[in-house]
This record gives sequence, C-alpha cells and structure tokens, in this order.
Amino acid sequence: MSKQIVSPAPHVHSEFSTVRLMRDVLIALAPAVLVSLYFYGWNALLLLVCCVATCMLVQFLIEKYLMKCPVTVMDCSCIVTGVLLALNLPPAAPWWIAVIGSIVAIGIAKMSFGGLGQNVFNPALVGRVFLLISFPVAMTTWTAPRAGSAVSTHSAAPPLWPSSTKACTAARRFRKSWRPIPVFHPRRCSLQEPAVRPVRHP
Repeated sequence: MSKQIVSPAPHVHSEFSTVRLMRDVLIALAPAVLVSLYFYGWNALLLLVCCVATCMLVQFLIEKYLMKCPVTVMDCSCIVTGVLLALNLPPAAPWWIAVIGSIVAIGIAKMSFGGLGQNVFNPALVGRVFLLISFPVAMTTWTAPRAGSAVSTHSAAPPLWPSSTKACTAARRFRKSWRPIPVFHPRRCSLQEPAVRPVRHP
C-alpha cells in the first residue's frame, strides 16, 4: 500500500505564482510611492530604502541561519512588507525607526509564525503598531508637504469645542435662565418646591 503525503495548502494551483502576485502588488503601490517621493523628497526615499533593505536582510538571515530552509527573499513578499511599512511612517521619522519596525515586522510578525502564508497578522501593520506604542511622539509628528515645519496630527485638526471664555459665558447664561417649578408629592397631596427639575424661561 502506497503512502500518500499531503502537502500544506494551497492545493489548487494556477499560473499565478507568488512572485507574480507580489509584483502586481508592487505595481499597485507604485503611484502611492511616487506621490510620497514627490511631496516629501529624500526623507521618504530614505525610509523606503531602509525598510525594504532591512526586511530583505532580516528574512534572509532568519531563513539561512535560524530556520535553515530555502531562502525565499526573491519572492518579493518581504519587499511588499517594507514598502507598506514605509508608507505607514511619518516622512520625518528617523531611519532607525524604520529599521526597528522592519525587524519587528519580519522577525516577529512573519517569520516567527513560519513565513509567508502562515502569519496571523499583517507584518507591516504589526511593525507600525509596535512603533506607535514604543515611539508615540515620533510616530504622531507629521511634516507638511514641501515645508520645513513639523505639525502635530492633533494640532492640525479643527477645534471641536468653542473657546473656554465663550463656553463659560454660555454656561452662566443657561444656569441663570433656570428656575424650580412646583412638584406634586403623591403622599402629602401638596405642592413642594424642591430645587430639582429646573426649566428654562420661555
């Protein structure tokens, strides 16, 4: 009786290989990359190079010396992770943040689960979350396009409430317009005037 060995999924194959799929993803990301380079210049290019190079290097070292399995760097999956992580970073972020995020994305979020297709979470987003928790100031400081001044994401948002002076004035006017009204007590069958249930003057 012959033994049948079932390989891991996927079991249905087509002409679309991993390299072709990753190449299509890179082509789809090309407009966003070009726009980021146009608006943010060399800083965006530096982060992109650091992320892609670190992702490729970390995956190569893990597969070559830790897992001791065939190296799959050229399937372009680590390049996609590096590009996605670079697009998730502020353009003014230092290069070492890109390196740390890439190590976490490939080393922890991808290769610790077994590699491509076996990771539970998206590696690039895991790297971003790790950087956001570890370096909140650097990860929430954004640079205006073609400008030298850094603005915070919170300071750029429109105010949700009026100024404190206007708010206090409106609260005083609203409080002065209230007056207590008589409330019927069911047991005593009389009218009382507790300081509850205020109502505004017409």
